[in-house]
Amino acid sequence: MAGWLSEHVGVLPEDRVRIDPDVWAKLAGCVERCEAVRATYQTFDGRVSEYELHPYHLLAYHGNWYLMAWNAEKGRVATFALSRFRRIAATGQGYTRAAEFSPETYARQAFGIVGGEKPIKVRLLFEPKLAVYITERQWHPTQEFRTRRDGRVEMRLETTGRKELVRWVLSWMPDVKVLAPKSLRARIAEKLRDGLRAQQ
Repeated sequence: MAGWLSEHVGVLPEDRVRIDPDVWAKLAGCVERCEAVRATYQTFDGRVSEYELHPYHLLAYHGNWYLMAWNAEKGRVATFALSRFRRIAATGQGYTRAAEFSPETYARQAFGIVGGEKPIKVRLLFEPKLAVYITERQWHPTQEFRTRRDGRVEMRLETTGRKELVRWVLSWMPDVKVLAPKSLRARIAEKLRDGLRAQQ
């Protein structure tokens, strides 16, 4: 049986990022002990910031590990990629996890991995050539589809994670139109203008 599987069935591994073993060990320990940390973190665009965090939960997603933590500066739970922590120091101060926090609910609301924001109601309109591909997949737990007479598909969902949502919508251009909200449509238009200027 094992020989048949290896010959006829394969799995392509996801790309993985490098995580400092010391960062992993300290965060895992502080999650277990409910101990606050001081963290030096590099954001996606290269900025380095210092945070005081209450580490709540570790989650694997698309080849990386993420930390859901209470961010004292922002006053809410935020998501951090473990690969971007530059330094972690346990403070020795304990904390009580917010009773309303649920890692399942937090992750379910997000489009991708970044949650913690107020959910927005999104309406997208896809061209007919994308209808099968878009509707056959589970992109978000709240998604609903309606096929119009002209073959275009309207997708509705309520989600957080605006940055990831913007990147996802841009990946379908020019075959998708943002119907709502206006703020998302404006952000997409801004990104498209920036991309056009970069190519000139």
